[in-house]
Amino acid sequence: MKIMIGYKGFFLYKRVLSEGLTEETISFAEEILKNHQEMLHGDLGDADIDYYFSTYNANERLDELYVKTLNLKAYSYIPSQFFTHPSTWVVQLNHYKNLISLIKESKIDYDLFIFTRPDIKFFKKFSDLNINLEKFNSVIQHPSTPVHPPQNCDDNFWIFPKKYFNEFVECIDILLKSNKMTHEINHELVKKLVPINYIVEYNNDLELGHEVFTICR
Repeated sequence: MKIMIGYKGFFLYKRVLSEGLTEETISFAEEILKNHQEMLHGDLGDADIDYYFSTYNANERLDELYVKTLNLKAYSYIPSQFFTHPSTWVVQLNHYKNLISLIKESKIDYDLFIFTRPDIKFFKKFSDLNINLEKFNSVIQHPSTPVHPPQNCDDNFWIFPKKYFNEFVECIDILLKSNKMTHEINHELVKKLVPINYIVEYNNDLELGHEVFTICR
């Protein structure tokens, strides 16, 4: 199986903006990358994996960590103004646009697409998750609340087969043009008849609603 793993963003960008890239942050980035290698990369069997990265031209040491460790097909920057852009949704959607462009340029026929971020720590291995490789997978569907109306989805870990790549691309464009959040992609996918699998049920007692991963702070 040919798999694309796409990373978007910058490790602990808020901390780096306020403190600079300290030795502690570099060490933490190394720790989390090892976590990804064990819980995700190394748990995909004999799959042939290509890694794509959309980030910022902000720190050479952090770039070097990912470039040296991963079999990167592409490592690309979006314009620097996005690093401090007021809308996280606009920023994330532009990262997706960048990754999509890089994937199309490669002309590689991937069987599976995995999109995530470099600053999450996995608690469960990929093979232990309730993932349906015939559907678009998101970790959870949020309950309807003033914060997440109406039943949006998690946007930190998406997995889907190649047959839904074109619909995914169309949905990213729709979200960006409509000033919507990445959390709203599930609604756009449903309109395009893309089946969705939520990996776990939302748990009100947990900070993120699940125990698949946590976001590093």
